Amino acid sequence: MRRIGTSLLILGIFGTMLILLCMTGRSSALKPPAAPVFSKDSGFYDEAFLLELHADEGERIYFSLDGSDPAYYGVLYTEPILVYDRSMEPTVLRSYPGTHFEWEYETDTSIVDRCFTVKAIAKDDKNRISEAATGIYFIGKTGYEGMVLSITADPRDLIGDDGIIVRGKEYDEWVEAGEEGDGPQANFLKRGREWEIPCTIDLFDNRKHVSEEKGGLRVQGDSSRFYYLKRFSIYARQEYDGEDYFSTDFFGDGSKVHSVVTRTGRANALFPKLTEGRSSLGIRSVPVTVFLNGEYWYDAWLGEKYSSYYFNSHFGIARDNIISVKNGELDEGDAEDYGSYMRMTEYIDSHDLSRKDAYDHLCDIMDIQSYIDYCCINLYAVNVDGDDKTNAYLWRTRQVEPGHEYADTKWRYALYDMDALDWIVPEEYGVSSAAEVNTFTAVPPDGDMRPFEENELFAALKENPDFCKQFVNTFMDMIDSDFSKENARRVLQETGLELDYNDAFFIRRPEYMKTYIKEEFD
Repeated sequence: MRRIGTSLLILGIFGTMLILLCMTGRSSALKPPAAPVFSKDSGFYDEAFLLELHADEGERIYFSLDGSDPAYYGVLYTEPILVYDRSMEPTVLRSYPGTHFEWEYETDTSIVDRCFTVKAIAKDDKNRISEAATGIYFIGKTGYEGMVLSITADPRDLIGDDGIIVRGKEYDEWVEAGEEGDGPQANFLKRGREWEIPCTIDLFDNRKHVSEEKGGLRVQGDSSRFYYLKRFSIYARQEYDGEDYFSTDFFGDGSKVHSVVTRTGRANALFPKLTEGRSSLGIRSVPVTVFLNGEYWYDAWLGEKYSSYYFNSHFGIARDNIISVKNGELDEGDAEDYGSYMRMTEYIDSHDLSRKDAYDHLCDIMDIQSYIDYCCINLYAVNVDGDDKTNAYLWRTRQVEPGHEYADTKWRYALYDMDALDWIVPEEYGVSSAAEVNTFTAVPPDGDMRPFEENELFAALKENPDFCKQFVNTFMDMIDSDFSKENARRVLQETGLELDYNDAFFIRRPEYMKTYIKEEFD
C-alpha cells in the first residue's frame, strides 16, 4: 500500500509540474514583445550620429519623432535614424495659438533650443505591441549643467481637438460663429482626471541622463492657465508605470514623490526653503529647464504637490485620514469633512476671540502657530495675492494617529502659491521697491482682495493679547534668523541667485518690516 501511495504521489507531482510548464509556456506565448533597444542612450552629444533600433528577430519596429504614439502614428523602421540638432527648425507647440481672452499672451515663433526625440515600439507577427521606448538627445548643446526635464506626449493630446493646452474645437467653433451667448470653457481651463494625458518624463542632471518614467500630465494653476507656455502637474500612477510614486529622487533626499509641478515663480520656491522647520509647511523645489516634445519650454521650478500621498510619504499619515481645503474649497475628503472646515470658520465668525475661553477652544481645533508662521512668511514675502482663504492651503487628519506629530485632527496652514513678489509693480503701492511695501495695510490693485489686516481671521485674532504677543515674537525671530542676510545668502546661492535679487529685497526688507510690525501692534 505504501508503494502504491508513493507512486501516486510521484504521479501527482509530475502532473503538477506538467501543468505548470504548460501554463508557463502559455504565459510566455501571451507575453508582448520587449521594447526596442536604442544604440545610443539618452543624453548630450557633441555631434550628429546615426541611431540604430533593435528588436527580436521577426519583429518590426515603428518610430515617431514628434512625440506621437508610434503604435498608431509611427513609421516603419528600415534604416538608422540621423539624430542631429533640430534647433533651427520651426517650433510646433510654442507657436501654437492657445488663448482668446482679454488677458492674452502672444505665442513665440522665435528659434529656441531643441532636443531630438525618438519614440519606438516593437510589433511581432501576431501584431502584439511592446511598451514604447524613448530616446532624448541634445546635440551640440553647451550649458545645461543643472536639472533638465524633458516631457514627451502625443501632440494630439496637447494641441488636438481635445488637447489640454489649447482652446479646443468647441471653443474655436464658438469664436468662428461670432461669439454669441455664453462660450464653452476652453480646454486649458478644464481640470480633473479626464484632462490628464499620458506622458514620458526624462530627467537629466549635470548633463547626465538620470531616469525615464511614465506619468500623467495636466495643465496646472489658475491665472497662469492663460499663459501660452502652460505650467504642468505630473502624476505617478499605477496605470502608467505600475507605481503610485516615482522612482526618481527629484529632491536628493531619497523620499517618495507622487506628483510634481512646474512653476515659473522664484518666490514660491525660495520662501519655503528659507523657513524650513517652521510650523507652516512648504513644498520643496529645485530649478529645472523644461522641454516639451523636444522644444525648449521654459526655465522653471520643479516642486512637490500637496496630496494625501505627500502627507503619507513625509509623515507616515494614512492616506485615507487626510482632509485638505484649497482656496476655501474641499481638495481631499468628502462633504462631511468639509463640514468640519465650515464649522471652524463659523466658530471664528460667531465668537469673541479676545476671550480666553473662545481663543483656547480655537487653539484646540487649529494649530495657531501654523497660522502665525503662514501669516508672517506671506507678509514678509509681499504675497499680496493671498489671504486667509485665497491661495491658502489648510489640512488636518480626520482621526488621531498615535505616534504621528501632525495627526492630531488640528487644522494647519501650508504655504501655497507665493509668486506675487515676482510680478508686483511697487509703484502701484506708492513705493519704489517691493522691500518697502507695508503688507499689513497695502491695498492690492485686484479689486477682489483686501488689506491683510482686514481679513476676518487675522482681525479677530488680533483682539487677543496672547495671540499678538506670540505673533510679534515669531515675526521678529523669523526676521533675525530665517530672513537674515546670512540665511538668505545661503539659500540664494544654492538656487543660483544673488542676494540683491529683486532690487536688493533681501537686504532692505528686514528694517522696513520691523517698522511695519511695530506700527501694526502698538
